Amino acid sequence: MKRSSLTLLAPLAGMALAFASHASQPDAPSPAVSSAPVHQASPTGPVSDAEINILIGAYNEKVTAASRAGKALNTVMPTFADEAMDRLDPAALTVPQYEQLLSSAVLRYTTRTNSAMNRLEQLSLDQGALGARAAIVRMSIVAAEPDLKVQNQIIAATLHHPGLAEAIRSGRARDVFTATQVIPYATVKAAAPHVVALADVLPDELDGQLAWQTSYLMEMVLNAKCEPPIPADKVEALRSKCVRIMRNALMKMPAPPTDGKPESPSIDQVRRRLSGSIAFLEGAFARGQLVGKIAPDIEFVWCSGDTKIARLSDLKGKIVVLDFWATWCGPCRMSMPNVAKLIEHYKNEPVVVLGITSPQGFHLDAANKRTETPGQPDREYQLMAEFIKDKSITWPIVFSSDGRPNAEYGVRTIPHMVIIDKSGKVRHRGLNPMVPVEEKTALIDVLLAEK
Repeated sequence: MKRSSLTLLAPLAGMALAFASHASQPDAPSPAVSSAPVHQASPTGPVSDAEINILIGAYNEKVTAASRAGKALNTVMPTFADEAMDRLDPAALTVPQYEQLLSSAVLRYTTRTNSAMNRLEQLSLDQGALGARAAIVRMSIVAAEPDLKVQNQIIAATLHHPGLAEAIRSGRARDVFTATQVIPYATVKAAAPHVVALADVLPDELDGQLAWQTSYLMEMVLNAKCEPPIPADKVEALRSKCVRIMRNALMKMPAPPTDGKPESPSIDQVRRRLSGSIAFLEGAFARGQLVGKIAPDIEFVWCSGDTKIARLSDLKGKIVVLDFWATWCGPCRMSMPNVAKLIEHYKNEPVVVLGITSPQGFHLDAANKRTETPGQPDREYQLMAEFIKDKSITWPIVFSSDGRPNAEYGVRTIPHMVIIDKSGKVRHRGLNPMVPVEEKTALIDVLLAEK
């Protein structure tokens, strides 16, 4: 999740953009598809900003009415967006007006994209900040382009635009990050070598709300698994720049209260996001020091069962499968039958599966009843013992001392499996325990056969 933070121009635009953001996820189709009949609006001449706002307001009113009527918004919003675009001449719109239509989700949902894409391409020929802004809007709706090669060309043209640095300095960093986050999944691998070029144009200082989002740029690059690989020095340049941006933002935040009063929730959230993202980028995975290297050691403060495991390194000589999870994670619970099958499959082999979590500050029991446990890890351990019994878990569950090991292993979402060989080296990461057991046994069997 991934997470749009565009500035919206009308109250219901937030709702519209939330659906637009959802539609941009890897497994969800984009509502803006170029295969729809091409519509060419009749030339109407220049459009005033007031007229654009009226169209956006009407669009939001329709979205509100549909929501109240219980309609599936992702099915009706393209129609509403098309009705708004039908009243415009795409060839007469300015860059700021396209930005307005994008931020309201009209441009993201409309099927009338061909003329808009052509106009934005023309506007992006400007070599300055305004041209870069046009390119950013074009990249933000790149999912409307069915040709993957053309998608990559649009992304490359945007991220290498000569006016991009100036556009970012003028306040368009948020737009760049959002455009990057909605790159279609099928294009991510081709886009990643261009994303690293942002290291050259991002400023060293961004506000906290924006700074932590830079970590998503690195996450995209690291997970793209490009062939041939992106040059290590370019990846490192982006990683270092992102860390520097976040550290600068963290230093500029107000100091935490010293009088015992709680910190503002919004400030606390930004502080935690920055700290967590820095830990992720400083971890072994982000530094390219995980797969094929000795696994970062993890100290366990609690372990279920009779055989207590104090540290991950104590298991050297065995194949270890780390299953990062938490009681609140629905997919983690759904994957438990698969984990149980894996345990049964290797019951007579030197294979250990560890369900690894960390103190969460709350616990969900087998019936999904929530118990708050802030600052009470012992209470959380006790509740976990009951959970293990209720869910018939047959493998060790361990608590790490903090969330840092997750960062070391590059764990940003759960469930997430890591496989470590008998010599203690990480061989595989980023595995989903919900995939067929046979896919994991095929990997483990190779490791068992190794001397």
